[in-house]
Formats: sequence, C-alpha cells, structure tokens
Amino acid sequence: MDRQQLINFYASRPSVKKIATRLNDSSLNDRIHLKGLIGSSKGILMAAYSSLTNHSHIVVLPDSEEAAYFLNDLENIIFDNQVLFFPSSNKKSFQSDEPDNSNILMRAEVLSRLNRNSKTIVVTYPEAIVEKVVTRKNLELNSIAMRVGEDISISFINEFLLHHEFEYVDFVQQAGEFSIRGGIVDIFSFANELPYRIEFFGDTVESIRSFDPSTQLSVQPMNHVAIMPNVQKKLLEIERSSFFEFIPAQTNIWFNDLASNLDFLNLNLLDESTGRFKESFINRYDSPDEFLELIERKTVVEFGSRCYFKSNF
Repeated sequence: MDRQQLINFYASRPSVKKIATRLNDSSLNDRIHLKGLIGSSKGILMAAYSSLTNHSHIVVLPDSEEAAYFLNDLENIIFDNQVLFFPSSNKKSFQSDEPDNSNILMRAEVLSRLNRNSKTIVVTYPEAIVEKVVTRKNLELNSIAMRVGEDISISFINEFLLHHEFEYVDFVQQAGEFSIRGGIVDIFSFANELPYRIEFFGDTVESIRSFDPSTQLSVQPMNHVAIMPNVQKKLLEIERSSFFEFIPAQTNIWFNDLASNLDFLNLNLLDESTGRFKESFINRYDSPDEFLELIERKTVVEFGSRCYFKSNF
C-alpha cells in the first residue's frame, strides 16, 4: 500500500468523513478531540482530513522541535507543496532584535499563500503564531501579482521593486534581489524559497517559472506569482494584526496540547511580578488572553493526550 492509498483508506472511514463534514462548515465553531493517535498516524490523518476539506488548516505543536518533526512527517506523506512551516521571525525566543532572515522568508511565504486563499496546511508553534503580522490590506498594498498573459510594464516592476528596497544585481542569489536583462526579469521575492524568472514579449508576461539561482536551471513553470517585500521590516512602520485575524475565516486550528501552549505563553509573555502582559510586547505579540479569545472563534481540533476545550462533537 503506497502513501496515497493509505490516505484514501483513512479518508474513506465513516467517522473521518463525518468529522470532515463538520470541518467544512466554519459557522459551527466545533470543539473536536481526536484520541488515540500515536506516531505518524497524526500526519496521515491530517492528510486525510485535508483531502476531504476545501480550506486551510493551521497545526500548532508545543514547540519548534515538535513542529519540525510533524512537518517532516507531513512532507513525506503529501507531495504537492501544500505544507508550509510558519516559524518565529527571531533567532532567540521572544528576542525581536535578532531576526532570522530565513524564518522571515518562510513567514512571508505563508502569508502570501493564505492571502490568495490557496489551500494550505501550516505547521507552527505558540511563539510563532502569537507574533503579529502585516494586515491583509497592507500586504496587498505592498505586493504585486503577475499572471501569464497579463500586460504590465517592466519599468513599472523596476519602480515597484526599488521603492520596496529590492536590490538591483547582475544575478539574484537571495531574497530581496532582482535583475533585468532585456525582456527577462529575475526576482527573488520574500514569499518564495526560489526566485522567479519572468519573460516578457513587449509588456505582456509570456512565461513565469521558478529557478535554482546556483545553476540558473528552471524548476517549475507557473501561471501566477505574488512578489512580496520584506514584510517583517514593514511591520516596524505600518499597522500590525494578529495572525488569527489574517487567516481566512473558515480555517481550522489544530492543537497538540493547547493547555501547555497557554502555559508557555503565560510564562513568557506575562510579567512575573504583576501577572500582566509585558508592555514591550503589546504591539508585537498577542497576549495569552487575546490568543485564547481569537481561537475561540474558530473550529478547534485537539489531538493530544489531554483536551483543553470540552468536546461538543
């Protein structure tokens, strides 16, 4: 039995189909507890539910290490680039003065995908998910989309990229760089792990593909791309919002031990002497109370050994 057959087997179970029907109705705000899951069965079941639903899922693990293991499981089960990792933007826990550029790139890719309402499984952990993000409005104002067959001038693209502090180079190597050679524009967006090569015929986008910057070889043809600047830097200048307010309304939230997530946030975000939310974090993170209030508006699935919410289904 191959992986797809295994996913189909799980997806065909009546109990799985029944819950998937509930997950597809975002108005229910269900509290669901899945019991008895061990090892890779969690990833296989997640893949099965994803195949039966028509929206994105956010999966929150207790810490970055467990999130990375779960991500690896899902990537070995699902092969269609549907799974993304949403890390904290910082190198050290809750230390915004030391940003991690690779993490910022991954965060931007998730925001771009969710903003397009592309069906995605996002794997994350408490510290990352309470860190505020750019608002949908400002993301759209500060990004540019291109589609094959669309008319858009290279000079406009050049002005947009320079305005958003992309660096003009001969050959792109890292996020935030671009080059123009005749009718070929190479752009390394902050919303993708590989740069894009966009070929023009006059002002018409003739083709788009991702490519490997080390070999210059094409990787994947594409019909549509979104070019995004360094949104983490933009956050210092413009309005921020909660990640939970950014994601589409019908998104389901999955937790492996929500109680421990809340304990972790209380420990790190609250002042030990007063029990209040640390003032320095007010505009950068959701408080534990805000975090709980925001997830209460969503359908929540818990798959750990203990359940924080009382199951209503």
